[in-house]
Amino acid sequence: MKYLLISLLFFIYGCSKDTPTASTEPELDTTTKESSAAWTIRRWDGENWIDTADKLPGSTSWRFISYTDTGSQLRIKGGYTLGFTNPTNYDVEFVFARFVFEDRGGIPIYSHELSRSITRYVSANGGTDTYQGNFEIYLDNIDIANEITHMYVWGRA
Repeated sequence: MKYLLISLLFFIYGCSKDTPTASTEPELDTTTKESSAAWTIRRWDGENWIDTADKLPGSTSWRFISYTDTGSQLRIKGGYTLGFTNPTNYDVEFVFARFVFEDRGGIPIYSHELSRSITRYVSANGGTDTYQGNFEIYLDNIDIANEITHMYVWGRA
């Protein structure tokens, strides 16, 4: 009987209102975000690169995947997909090496430099190209990460 009474007391104590509840810390927004852009196509005229009136349209989809707290910052891992369609009658080379993460107002929050430039070739007359990659950025907290709504690709065609 003693054991039953002691067990019952432990059960009641464990179910009291002082029992910890679920964490109220913010969660990392891992929803996929999409945007589109068009880059001015440059051509070599034999002596110089000149901007043409033609554009290389592209789309970007990206998302944060996970994070690790390093003690001083959060290391956030993510992934992206870039897609291009070339409407011109000549092949286009697209080179990029930087992403800029921005908030809703277009204010840059983080600039991510790739360790090397990435070059993609898009064939003429409706040719398409898709490229997938990963990134890792460092921010002070999840709230800042969750303010990011846009990833802009710095590149040239």
